[in-house]
Amino acid sequence: MKKHYYKITDGSNIEGINKTGLLGSGKDLHGWYDTKIEGILDIYNKGYPVGSIEPIHDPKEIELYNQQCPKPIDPVSLIPRINWSVIERVKESTEIKEIDFDCLDTPEESIQHILTGLERGEVGSLVSSGGTGKSYLALHNSMLMSLGLPSHLSRSQIPRKVLYLSLEDKIKGIRNRARRIFKSEQWGENEKKVIKKNFRAIPTRLCLYDENKDPNWVKINDLFKDKPHPDLLIIDTARRAHNLDENSSGDMNAYMSLLEAIGERYQCAVLILHHTSKAATWGKARGEDVGAGAARGSSAVVDNGRGTWVMVKLPKDYAKGLTDEERSRCVLLEHEKCNAERALDPAILERTPEGILKPLSDELKNKINGEKEKSKESPSKKENGGFLS
Repeated sequence: MKKHYYKITDGSNIEGINKTGLLGSGKDLHGWYDTKIEGILDIYNKGYPVGSIEPIHDPKEIELYNQQCPKPIDPVSLIPRINWSVIERVKESTEIKEIDFDCLDTPEESIQHILTGLERGEVGSLVSSGGTGKSYLALHNSMLMSLGLPSHLSRSQIPRKVLYLSLEDKIKGIRNRARRIFKSEQWGENEKKVIKKNFRAIPTRLCLYDENKDPNWVKINDLFKDKPHPDLLIIDTARRAHNLDENSSGDMNAYMSLLEAIGERYQCAVLILHHTSKAATWGKARGEDVGAGAARGSSAVVDNGRGTWVMVKLPKDYAKGLTDEERSRCVLLEHEKCNAERALDPAILERTPEGILKPLSDELKNKINGEKEKSKESPSKKENGGFLS
């Protein structure tokens, strides 16, 4: 067998490439191959300067790689390393494009939002404290969206394909939750067929990064292999999908860039489920407006995202008229950040005995509205909002 020795460079001289995992570190690709691979990157990199293959001729280096590489490197391992969306962004970032304002009197360009305010290639987050019901809400939202029905996170009535990655719950638990949602909505055989066609749920322990903290594109690509690409990818939860420091703005910037790259490569929106900080949880309970910054860890998760929903146990200011037991069944869902269109209205949701979050029952709504009417008569009392009228 003839050996061909090469070094792989990963384009790290181009700003933004190395940190987003175009070719990882490239070091594990140095060595010998059983075939010539000159030009392989030219085939796959669309002509952009994203890396190079350099033949090795130095006898000392050849001897070194003979010792380090007991078998040839598979050239196919190069292909998943190439992150097309990053290449496109780097290319765009190096080009100065001036807007032609002849467009001002032309029709608006259509923008397709998958979730409200979130289009393909963009990342949003659903933030709440543990045990609030975000996983249940995400599963319910997925089933509604697959049928083209409005949900708590979207006004759209277009059937969507959804891929839901559960990194916490096991398969039996997810199936049981789906059964309860299906039964509570009183769906039938027709809805079952559409959900089966449009919705994929995968319990997994997938980490989006390898042990060297480089993006694990091989495993990421396997999720989409031989399947129709989803319109929405949901990751439950954000923390379990990486091995980085969630308090580091640098690490979380890289994480959000990877999620955007996944969204752009597979033309889907990405929603991550994330936990609130302890301070935000307690602040919200006291009636403080913690806004989109409720997320735990670095603010880069919210800052770099294009949409944020925050869900908390119903604050006392909103629960006037309710007993403690009734309040414990309710959560407040607010669309705190929405860059592209009008945010969804705040919603109070009530947890059923099965754990499903449903719109507030008439009984509890009447209690809150009754207390609100009383507060109108007493200006000194703070109103609990007008969205239940």
